[in-house]
Amino acid sequence: MFGAVALLLSALTALSSCAKSGDTMSPVERGKYLVMAGGCTDCHSPKRLTPQGPIPDTTRLLSGYPAGSTVPTLPKRLIGPTAWG
Repeated sequence: MFGAVALLLSALTALSSCAKSGDTMSPVERGKYLVMAGGCTDCHSPKRLTPQGPIPDTTRLLSGYPAGSTVPTLPKRLIGPTAWG
């Protein structure tokens, strides 16, 4: 929790310093910067499985979970009092 608050305060400080520096970002560039700084693609983009693990599918950034896809089933006993989930 503390880390998230510290990250948010750091981002706000950086954003306010950008605004004061007279930066001439277009609205689209500003939006891209905010999305990247906020890590929006971490949760809001479908993933592709690679040998290094899941990575965002760059062909469908920020499109959410595909509506036609089913949610994978979890193995039994994965979530419970003695399991990690």
